[in-house]
Amino acid sequence: RILRSCDYQTTQKPLQAFRASLAIDRLQEINSDNLQTDLHSISANPNANQNMTTVTPNDVTLTTPTGVQTCLLNTPFASHTITPLSGGTANFAYRLHLDAPFERQETLVLKHAQPYVKDFVGMAFGLERQTFEAEAMMRVRAWAPADSVVTVPKVYRVDKEHNIIIMEDCGDDVLTLKDFLQSPSSPCPPDLARAIGTSLGHFLASMHAWSQANPEEILDLFEKNQQAKMLSAWATYGRLVATLEQSEGEVVSKLSDPPIGIELEDRERVMGVLGGLAGRMRERMLSYRDVFVMGDFWPGNIMVKLDADRQLQHLYILDWELAKPGLPGVEIGQFCAEIDLLRRFVPSSEEATSTILSTFLQAYADSSEPTLDVGVGRDALAHWGVHLAVWTPHVELGGKQKTRDVVKEGVKLLVAAAEGTDADLRTSLVGPLVPKD
Repeated sequence: RILRSCDYQTTQKPLQAFRASLAIDRLQEINSDNLQTDLHSISANPNANQNMTTVTPNDVTLTTPTGVQTCLLNTPFASHTITPLSGGTANFAYRLHLDAPFERQETLVLKHAQPYVKDFVGMAFGLERQTFEAEAMMRVRAWAPADSVVTVPKVYRVDKEHNIIIMEDCGDDVLTLKDFLQSPSSPCPPDLARAIGTSLGHFLASMHAWSQANPEEILDLFEKNQQAKMLSAWATYGRLVATLEQSEGEVVSKLSDPPIGIELEDRERVMGVLGGLAGRMRERMLSYRDVFVMGDFWPGNIMVKLDADRQLQHLYILDWELAKPGLPGVEIGQFCAEIDLLRRFVPSSEEATSTILSTFLQAYADSSEPTLDVGVGRDALAHWGVHLAVWTPHVELGGKQKTRDVVKEGVKLLVAAAEGTDADLRTSLVGPLVPKD
């Protein structure tokens, strides 16, 4: 992801202070009141927190396994082995193999943030993201039923001074849903695909519905995560027109020779429709505040855990840094588009991904009745389309011609979302989300 930044003045913390903050008698247990104190100090004015800056890391203590291991000495989390975890781009994540069990856990995960994107060091990223993430994980886990298949890792400790979260380890035998669906040696059977789609659809609809009552002022609290709102709006609709016109820094080799825009049917009218839709969606994503959304709901942030019989045991949702009030259709559309990309570019996953898509949408609709509005389906179709159009050429998925074809399919979905009637939407990809007359 391309991330914009918040201002942050980096400070070097002494090693002794770090260890002291983890000592049992000094350690502050996580609770809503403490976290909200930090969140309420964050300005809700986007101009106060959003500046395009570059940073140079000056505290590398927790950016290496050796540094983490040294810092954890003489704490309850002292570990004989520290293993870096792959998959994320923004933060440093490690599996802690503890010297002694902590609350019956032999391994935990430590997530450390610096005021920049881990894989793009010159790109600043505000550290308040971890406070929002911890708060979101704690609230959602507390809300979710104890027997829910879909859940969130338990947060054990938060050290806001040193920007770490220590949380439950999902296990070294889990895979992201993205990797799971691409595994050539162990294809996802139909029953398991149905269970995954249904569980995720029910969870997401239930979470969206729960949040609308603004429990414990969750919407007011996360409205302050303006960094997340701006990122999400810019990364899709903010880049749509430039991607199709191959301008403004969005030139991609697979779309530029020849420019993809000249191949669009009725180009002038279509670009006008897309420009208008992009402007409206950006404005709505920035201003909408009626539903709490996870903010980055895609297969790479969903961990699949199976039992000994390869039946679904848990789906863990990770990386809640972009949690905020937002459009539920956007969240649905992002997930569907990412599953659709796997279906299009990984032929072996076609049956499983098609099943996940259909059961996910139906479960979301069934769990949302009777309050489901046609606007959710329209937003979902639009975001499905913009994700195909913008993200496909920016990640390495397949060859040039197939990439261009998928981008054009995304454009068609966008136009259908902008111009289609309710009846048209009922026969579209998001048909289950559109109430019948």
